[in-house]
Amino acid sequence: MKQFLVIFREPDGRKDEHAADEVQQHRQKVWGWIQQQKESNTLLGGTALTLAGSVIKDGSVTDGPYTKGDDEIVGGYLVIQADDLATATNIITTCSILDFGGFAEVRECM
Repeated sequence: MKQFLVIFREPDGRKDEHAADEVQQHRQKVWGWIQQQKESNTLLGGTALTLAGSVIKDGSVTDGPYTKGDDEIVGGYLVIQADDLATATNIITTCSILDFGGFAEVRECM
């Protein structure tokens, strides 16, 4: 089995307004999906990230996190195992984070 890093990008939660119940339902759906991956021994690790952080670039430090186009942030990451990139990609296409305006990048670990 090979290991893959999955980087989840999503709309910046500080700028998008969502109803509390909508956010809660989405989180429950995501955590249910994560539990399924744990039970199938696909998930090796990972976590969601807070909205606080620092960006270090060209010798200077600014408050973060880094945003792409001022509306997207890295919301979290997972490390999964699969036979190949196609299989890893297929697994991630079932993740419910994609239902809430997010997207994912899947990369094989060296």
